[in-house]
This record gives sequence, C-alpha cells and structure tokens, in this order.
Amino acid sequence: MAQFLDRYRIIEAQKEDSVTFIKDLLVYIDKLENDLRGENQRLLKELEDAHLDLDDARRSRREMQQQLTATSQQLGQYNTDNESLKNRNPYIIVLIDGDGTI
Repeated sequence: MAQFLDRYRIIEAQKEDSVTFIKDLLVYIDKLENDLRGENQRLLKELEDAHLDLDDARRSRREMQQQLTATSQQLGQYNTDNESLKNRNPYIIVLIDGDGTI
C-alpha cells in the first residue's frame, strides 16, 4: 500500500507541476499577446503617419512643379519681351567730338 501511496504522491506532484506549467504558459502567452497588440497598434499609427507624409510630399511636389512651370513660362515671356525690346529700335547713336573735350 505504501508503494501505491508513494506513486500516487509522485503522480499528484507531476500533475501539479503540469498545471503550474500550463498556467505559466497561459500567463506568458497573454503577456506576449498584449505586447504584440501594442506593437501592432504602434506600427499601424506609424503606417498612417507615413501615408499622411507621403500624401503631403506628393501634394508639395505637385505644387512645386506647377510653380516651376509657371516660373519657366514667365522667364520665357521675359526673354521674348527682352528680345523684342532690343530689336524694336535698331538705331545707333554716334557722338563725334571735334575739339577732343570728351
């Protein structure tokens, strides 16, 4: 009978160790799951911020391209106006100084 009692105690101890191990695993898994959920939320926020930054960069780039196009057109117009002003009165003025005072 003592053998059975000893074996029963060993089995109960193993059973208790198994239950403790399972509880520890569940606690670890719960903590890990909570940590991963927090990490997932943080990464989703970073992704949303990155999308907003990308949209802002696209908008800024478009605005800059439009400004560059407008400025290039203005420069072309100024060059055209400048050339037309240069060629509008193609007269030369000659000053002749007879007594050398100039």
